[in-house]
Amino acid sequence: MFDLGWLEFAIIGLIMILVLGPKELPHAMRSIARFMRKARRLASEFQGHMDDLVREADLDDVKQSINSIKNKDVSALINEAVDPAGEIKKELDGTMADAKREMNAIKSTAGVSPAASVALPTTIETDDKPAGEAEKTGDATAKATPESQPAAQDVPSAAANSAASKV
Repeated sequence: MFDLGWLEFAIIGLIMILVLGPKELPHAMRSIARFMRKARRLASEFQGHMDDLVREADLDDVKQSINSIKNKDVSALINEAVDPAGEIKKELDGTMADAKREMNAIKSTAGVSPAASVALPTTIETDDKPAGEAEKTGDATAKATPESQPAAQDVPSAAANSAASKV
């Protein structure tokens, strides 16, 4: 630090003996030693606080990177990586719209409205009895046979097949 050799220390020691005298020299050396201990303790405490600050700064960086990853929308990142211009999504949306239009056209030509084709009954009730009462009484005429059910249930399958063949 100060780059002092043995010769410099000897000169400093001689000056101290001459200035302080042999009686005061041990007391002065103890005072210097206490001062050096306090200085070293303060230096090590300062170094410890600096290390803590560095660790906290590193931890803050890590926390920020984790929070940035956690707050990002992963699906948006994937969509951006796969389809940055959105061309694939536009094409798929157009294809889906065409398929829906074709299915509605097929359903309308079959005589089934698009809303009614979703909720076709699986049994047809007769004799004005609700489904539960017909089953309880064991009335076999209350249930319709599969042949008497409309063939429109097969229309969505045909529409899906025709839409798939055009794509």
